[in-house]
Amino acid sequence: MNDNEYTQWVVELKQRIKNAQIKAAVQVNRELINLYWSIGHDIVERKAEETFEGNFYKHLSNDLQQLFPEVKGFSERNIYYMRSMYVLFSPLENELPQAVAVGESEPSKLPQVVARGTVKEMVCQIPWGHIRYIIDKHASPQEAFFYVRKTLENGWSRAMLLNMMDTKLYEAQGRAINNFSSVLPSSESDYARQITKDPYNFDFLTLSEDYKERELQKALEENIARFLMELGNGFAFVGRQVKLEVNTKVAMNRMSAR
Repeated sequence: MNDNEYTQWVVELKQRIKNAQIKAAVQVNRELINLYWSIGHDIVERKAEETFEGNFYKHLSNDLQQLFPEVKGFSERNIYYMRSMYVLFSPLENELPQAVAVGESEPSKLPQVVARGTVKEMVCQIPWGHIRYIIDKHASPQEAFFYVRKTLENGWSRAMLLNMMDTKLYEAQGRAINNFSSVLPSSESDYARQITKDPYNFDFLTLSEDYKERELQKALEENIARFLMELGNGFAFVGRQVKLEVNTKVAMNRMSAR
């Protein structure tokens, strides 16, 4: 192939890789939320809250964390959110008929349809952090699911979701709940970036320690660099991973400034 063909092929590969990352992240997220839904279902159906004299969540959290010490998603608060999710959305399960349809477009392009179906299937497509915000903000199942649907339709990031809830979009656009088809978000959207880096998913896969360390380092470096540049004269951002000689010894420094 010539240079132009090679360049075009690399561009297509980049898009295909991004699409694969998004699909993998969506699938991990779906399995995670489905697990949380099932735990919430069990808590309600077994009337588990009545056990351990009101300390059920503490006991279950301790037991699960002993079994899975590397997974941080089994805190008391998170388990309570699992129950809250099930209680909030499960009453709507019978309001929408099951209608699942999965399809894809050409390999180099975004899949056109992820799924359309039950309330549970749609809830399981959005990140856990989004769901927690929706639970905190809304007691009405209809209103809560409205924001689930809108998140899927528009690929909202968490910040955008919060903004739309604060502006009471539900009241402005109506209260009808209809079945719909959701599209996989653009690989360049905030939603796509968020779901591929969702800490709950990495935690679920027991990959969180290294991921969080790298993300923390990156965030610190970016903020320190920006801060030093804003200070003006007398300060300068030298760079990352800079070697400095201190008392004839070479030291590796994440950041350096002078």
